[in-house]
Amino acid sequence: MLIMIAAAAVLGLLTLALFLAFIWRRVVPTNMVHIVQSSKKTVSYGRGRADGNTYYEIPSFIPIFGVTVTQFPESIFDISLRDYEAYDTGRLPFVVDIKAFFRIADSQIAAQRVANFTELQGQLMGVLQGAVRGILGNNKLENIMQDRSNLGEMFTKEVNDQLQEWGVTTAKMIEFMDIRDSNGPQVIQNMMAKEKSRIEKESRVTVADNIREAEMKEIEAKREIALTRTQAEQQVGIREAEAAKEVGIAKEKSNQQVQTEAKRSEERRVGKEC
Repeated sequence: MLIMIAAAAVLGLLTLALFLAFIWRRVVPTNMVHIVQSSKKTVSYGRGRADGNTYYEIPSFIPIFGVTVTQFPESIFDISLRDYEAYDTGRLPFVVDIKAFFRIADSQIAAQRVANFTELQGQLMGVLQGAVRGILGNNKLENIMQDRSNLGEMFTKEVNDQLQEWGVTTAKMIEFMDIRDSNGPQVIQNMMAKEKSRIEKESRVTVADNIREAEMKEIEAKREIALTRTQAEQQVGIREAEAAKEVGIAKEKSNQQVQTEAKRSEERRVGKEC
């Protein structure tokens, strides 16, 4: 009887152990990393990790064997800063949209700093806000509107300097998505209207300059054509005059020869008569 009771107890314990192993066993998805902290050590589980991608999540209230688990994505994740009210160096108000892309560089450092991924996102949002506020506050609104790509690089550098202590890094340059007026003064709209009028003015001046240049070139071309025509006519006149002169000379020579021959003939006739 005692043997049967002991066997039943052992079977029950084995069944319980198998059941607990079944419900506590975790398989880490390929795009995640799980940081398991026990009383003695911290181990990272996931695809390509030295300790594999399976573990047992024993509740933390169980002495010695209990663990706590922090989950982070292995893939790139983004944080968007939307409708963020900012000021330039002259305290002009405006609203910006910023998007940043991050990835976990060291999951164990991240797990030491925050309890979960949601808390990490909140901390990164604060870092992003501080970088944006500091950089925009040291620039004029005109420069902010005209040099977004450079500002994106400045945001990225400023954020990266702070991310190391969180075990995170930027995945690519932070994107300056939009800048617009706040609900108060229409500062950006006025600046855009000013810029539009400047562009229109420059366009009209350029068009006028082009027309004037075209007209001047047309006048110059006509002048050159007229000069060329005059020179050509002069050359024709010179050639005609030279030709006429040569004809006159030839006629004069011919007349002289005729007269000479006539004189000689007359002299021969007189000589014969004498």
